[in-house]
Amino acid sequence: MTARAFTDPVAGPFGKTPVHVNFHIVANSDSSKETSHTSINQDSDSYQNSGSAMVAPADPGENALVTRKDAFMPYPVSTLSPTIIPNDLTNFKSRGVSNIQKDTAQRLTQLRDEYYRVVDEFNWNKLIYESHFGFEPVIGQTYYLYRSQRPDEEFSLSMIEPERWNKPYIGAFSLGADGRWLVEDVAEGFSLKDYLESRKPAEG
Repeated sequence: MTARAFTDPVAGPFGKTPVHVNFHIVANSDSSKETSHTSINQDSDSYQNSGSAMVAPADPGENALVTRKDAFMPYPVSTLSPTIIPNDLTNFKSRGVSNIQKDTAQRLTQLRDEYYRVVDEFNWNKLIYESHFGFEPVIGQTYYLYRSQRPDEEFSLSMIEPERWNKPYIGAFSLGADGRWLVEDVAEGFSLKDYLESRKPAEG
């Protein structure tokens, strides 16, 4: 058995200060193979190699980062992790549904009121345009609707105020720039809804 030893300075790992590598090669008389033992000595790090590749130590900063990530996982990452109790969202969901129901009911009420307003506006305009009048109305001027005395006309539109004319008064209206009649006043005792209901044909 023979042994050879020599020292060779090489650069340290990761650009550190040089280290000295000691090689000891022992020749076994019983085998043609040589067994090598390598040791690396450095002031700050130690590496041992016995016929296998050297592995650099893991970066502690990387391990610390993984640990911080694990802390924010929504589920346990190991058996030693603390128990994670899910939040109870029952109250949150219940409040959300209740708020949506209230808002929807309010909006539907507003839509219903707007619908009735538009329908009434249409019916009033239809009633006035179908009434009897022998002049062209002026935009912004107020006119008065009466029950007509003519057998072929049910209503008549006039510029005479109800105080000056002894006829069944219906209401006061003004003509808008867009051609729509705006309601200014409705006589007590007259209901547009009741009038329209009376005009419907009898079922049967």
